[in-house]
Amino acid sequence: MIISPQSLLKENVSILVVGVGGTGSYISTLIGQMAFSMNKLTDGEKSIRINLLDDDIVTDSNIGRANFYPCDVGLTKAEVIEDRISHALGVHVSSSTNKLTMDSFSTLPRYDLIITCVDSGELRYQIGKYLSDAVCDTLWVDVGNGKDDGQVVIGHLGRGHTGKYPNVYDLFGDTLLQADDDDSPSCSLEEALTRQDLGVNYHAASRAFNAVWQLIRYGKLQYSVDFFSFSGMEDSKVAANSEAWATFGYSPNLN
Repeated sequence: MIISPQSLLKENVSILVVGVGGTGSYISTLIGQMAFSMNKLTDGEKSIRINLLDDDIVTDSNIGRANFYPCDVGLTKAEVIEDRISHALGVHVSSSTNKLTMDSFSTLPRYDLIITCVDSGELRYQIGKYLSDAVCDTLWVDVGNGKDDGQVVIGHLGRGHTGKYPNVYDLFGDTLLQADDDDSPSCSLEEALTRQDLGVNYHAASRAFNAVWQLIRYGKLQYSVDFFSFSGMEDSKVAANSEAWATFGYSPNLN
């Protein structure tokens, strides 16, 4: 079982979403709805601050398979979602259109929870390796998906103060370097849908959001990896315990 760090249970929680594209545009909106709901549930005592990070702009191929509309084309993805959430829900949202590098990552403020929704397996690898020796209790939720499947992995961004929950880098290691999605520009929605079925992004975002909701609302989560598939294979969750993590080759004594 994953027990939420105290930082997620306090009155003010900060969340960073890296990548506001197909999956990130949906999960950012869901997180905004959670911020609004938690504020209401606690009579204004709990505030969730959201920061969105993405340097890309909305194109025609994003319309229909991501949380964007024709009027958004040409605008930056992060700023579009920021404006939509802040105006519709009145929650605290900010955005940055700077490209994420390891140098810029090291200068980011401390966040209680980081969600990565990026196409690049190499970027996930770099984040995990760069922060593998950092001691912090920040949780890292990584969301990845392919044409008709995907996974959500929840772990500590660094070593963790009170025991390590392995993250996507700890469990998948070098295989992340071969896990890049096809992120070359698509000229049309039709071309984009040949690479990824409609609904996969939203489904991935929904499953990731459920994990975040459980951690912030109830303070615990029974699993640490959530696999899903649209191709008829059964979905599966990996229990959050050392025996399950060992099946990935992960040992707390070696990491």
